[in-house]
Amino acid sequence: MPPSQIEIGLLLHTRHLIRDGGSGSHVSELWKTAERADEMGFDHLWVGDSPRLSLQDRAHADCLTITAALAARTNKIRIGTVPLILAMRNPVLTAHSLASLGC
Repeated sequence: MPPSQIEIGLLLHTRHLIRDGGSGSHVSELWKTAERADEMGFDHLWVGDSPRLSLQDRAHADCLTITAALAARTNKIRIGTVPLILAMRNPVLTAHSLASLGC
């Protein structure tokens, strides 16, 4: 990639998936948004991380699970987390999840 090329990404919000009980319509909207961003030529999709489920107003759907589902529904767009809060996750389970994503 030339240094002057600008890449464009889209942050997908997932808080409503937890707060609103994971309504099927909300999840469908998330998939449609991701698929459309891929079709439109966006470079990146980003998903936030907030593993503090005790604070429901701050919790997001699990970012690793969401990124896996996004990868299955898109073709060329790159997918990542901002941030991945490793200090709040069990290191063995996180390593297992990330290794599973790489299969």
